[in-house]
Amino acid sequence: MELVKYNLQPQEQLAVSLYLKSMNKAQASRDAGYDSTHIFSKDNVKEAIAAQLTIRAERLRVGGDWVLSELVRVYERCMQMESVLDRDGTPTGEIAFDASNALRALALIGKHVDVKAFDQQVTINSTREELINRLHRGRFRVSSEAPNEIKQIPTNEVSFL
Repeated sequence: MELVKYNLQPQEQLAVSLYLKSMNKAQASRDAGYDSTHIFSKDNVKEAIAAQLTIRAERLRVGGDWVLSELVRVYERCMQMESVLDRDGTPTGEIAFDASNALRALALIGKHVDVKAFDQQVTINSTREELINRLHRGRFRVSSEAPNEIKQIPTNEVSFL
């Protein structure tokens, strides 16, 4: 690993090497003789780590496409349905699959940079009173009351329990 071109001190080189081995900043800084992880906030140390991680990713051919394809494989494996058998080995008519890990894989796929399934963010800038009145209007709509009969209800008289 060539860290000389980043103008790192020997102790900084050691910290970078240890970090690249463990991916744990606290452990790497402690093992390199530092009292805190402040070393990893230095620009030349950040640059060295980023460059080495890029080299590693290229060498291993690991990138966003690979991660996404592996997540899809995990999802598909988790969704394989297997018949549930009783003690005698007779099918019970039920099927089993790994729903928990399938959902985790889907969540990670959704967060993938290219998929961007969860990028939409909804912000509500309503006050408490506005929300209460909107809930009341909805209740009145459901109970088939005419909209002109809806009145503002004081918030201190409202209970949703």
